[in-house]
Amino acid sequence: MVKKQLSQDFSQYTYFLVYGEEDYLVNQTVQEIIATFLDEELRYFNFFQFNEENCTKDALGEVLYTMPVMADKKVIYISQIEKIKTEVLNLISFYFTKNYEHTVFVFSGEKPDKRKGFFKDLDKQKKCYSVEYKLKNERELQPWIKNYVEQKGRRIAPDAVSLILQSTTPSLQNLASEIDKILLYTPQNPITLDHTAEVLGISKEFNIFKLQNAVVSRDLTKALLICENLMKMKENRTEPIAINLYLCRVFISALEVSSLMAKQGSRAEAAAESLGYNNAWRDADLLTCVKKYSLTEIIRILRYLLEGDLKLKSSYQDKKTAILLTLKKIISHAGDSDCRYLEDFANLRV
Repeated sequence: MVKKQLSQDFSQYTYFLVYGEEDYLVNQTVQEIIATFLDEELRYFNFFQFNEENCTKDALGEVLYTMPVMADKKVIYISQIEKIKTEVLNLISFYFTKNYEHTVFVFSGEKPDKRKGFFKDLDKQKKCYSVEYKLKNERELQPWIKNYVEQKGRRIAPDAVSLILQSTTPSLQNLASEIDKILLYTPQNPITLDHTAEVLGISKEFNIFKLQNAVVSRDLTKALLICENLMKMKENRTEPIAINLYLCRVFISALEVSSLMAKQGSRAEAAAESLGYNNAWRDADLLTCVKKYSLTEIIRILRYLLEGDLKLKSSYQDKKTAILLTLKKIISHAGDSDCRYLEDFANLRV
């Protein structure tokens, strides 16, 4: 089986397996493959789509050996391939042995079990293209948004990219939908933070990035003000547990950088760049964090955040109070070795 990244030249293949957790890229690739082989005018005659509910042995058998209508190829697309019945998969495996070239098979799914006989049979086919799309992490999503906007002939400011990520569920389908809405209602170029906030209905003054900046800058008054407003917004309200998690990310990254600084005796910028934190606008708060907090303080802060996570996931304390106290501990007591944790943390050394 040939395994490689997305290619526009699918015509040399007969069998396709497109799978992964990132539905947007899976669906996009499937549509590109189908378009490669089908004339739109004859699509009705030469395209057959099946899924878990309608893919029976009899239904598939009816179209399997039919010839294409006024075309060289017909396409059979089967989604949710990991849920298809074994008897159907066995029928397709048998079809593989016939070496017919007039039928293109496209299979998609989330996590097919490659140990099953069908996928082993598929793997043996020389003209098979396979690609997996895993969920993108935050570092990958930021350039993806920028590229998506640029492909539409537009430009977008870095802080607007960050605001989109903060306010949208991090899946490419959701991001594409929100970006398309911003593009539609924002004719100006480049798209700014103001444009994005207006279209998405988000406060520019009170968002998670402003909170992060206040925390890493050790500005308690500003951090508490932003945090309280984030939690009481009618729209795009941010839950305390999400705030806690978001702050965990920057301090975990700060731990990486600060540890390397201590090990190598290097400056913050050099250590950050060697670890891949080299984006001037995306990683500005990270650099501020390692300069404002010592390594010992960062370790203690991560314990505060873990304590806060436990409180927020239990009835130990009111959630609003828990997150506000966590902020106070981070900013005002990062250097205080006498500041106590929950009982679970009493035996941890600082």
